[in-house]
Amino acid sequence: MPVRHTPVMPYFLQALDWPEPLTYATGAGVGFWAFRLSRKVGYLLVASYFCVVVFSLLALPRIKAELDARRAPTQSEETQRKISAAVSEAVDGVLNKEGVQPGAGERNIHIPLGPLLLVIGVWLLTRGEARPGGREVVSGTPKDEATTA
Repeated sequence: MPVRHTPVMPYFLQALDWPEPLTYATGAGVGFWAFRLSRKVGYLLVASYFCVVVFSLLALPRIKAELDARRAPTQSEETQRKISAAVSEAVDGVLNKEGVQPGAGERNIHIPLGPLLLVIGVWLLTRGEARPGGREVVSGTPKDEATTA
């Protein structure tokens, strides 16, 4: 019985879409954590910025697609099919005339370096701040316990 291999490439391409939303979701978590520790409103604003970006990356494309699907088409399906066929034939004709072979598909890999540095910066700033109760956090332990140990 032959072994069936599952194509890995579609899963890999889907995985390339997740670093950006995960970075922004982590930023929202760090912002809320920082606000909880220091009670500074600036951290709450940073967290709300990250939440808005996560919403725009994950929910807005689906909302827009749903709205587009409900919108009445300006042309009939038959006309749209004829236009698509004519464009496809024209592209194929030009490629054949020029002798250009269709190449592999390209995809840009987006690494959210700026937001990642912002998240790390907010986290580092918050780690060094004093808590509202007067105890400073050093490497996860209160300062009183760290000096007595």
